[in-house]
Amino acid sequence: MDEIIGIGYLISGCNGIGVYAGGTTRPELRKKEHEAALRSQRHWNLDFQQAVNKNGLEKFTFVNFTPVADLAELPKAEQQLFETVKAADEMLFNKQLKAGLHPVGYTLSEKTKRKQSIVKTKTYTFQSPEGKIVTVQGLRGLCTKYCLTMSQMSRVWTGKSRSHKGWTRAEGQKEN
Repeated sequence: MDEIIGIGYLISGCNGIGVYAGGTTRPELRKKEHEAALRSQRHWNLDFQQAVNKNGLEKFTFVNFTPVADLAELPKAEQQLFETVKAADEMLFNKQLKAGLHPVGYTLSEKTKRKQSIVKTKTYTFQSPEGKIVTVQGLRGLCTKYCLTMSQMSRVWTGKSRSHKGWTRAEGQKEN
């Protein structure tokens, strides 16, 4: 498999508490999104939220399964996880999938598309933890190379955060 586009995952409760099955194109963020929503009492799946409230988040384990290289395969991978959990006679927190596979992803607004386009072409100058000045176009390459989070580096650039993993906005640089 050349490049993983998405992955199916399960969040499984111990001792038959229940299972949440899903699929995502952002596996590095998905666990954190679920945890944040559950901790703040705003998870979109009310049955799952109630189970975590009753039993505690520590009773659940997040497990990635079924990496896929084609976006069209992600709903199939998720469906397979649903069927596996159902066949094991485990309680599913999710609604059962209806006939046909549900769409993956979401549509971005034109405003969001414009913002993302600007971010990809914008020039940024940061100071590394070692004190080296690094100038890049777009954040993705920098973040990938140094294991940084794009949203955190964006916050450093806009001044909402002072630093991220020792990286700071280079002195004298202003947001453009």
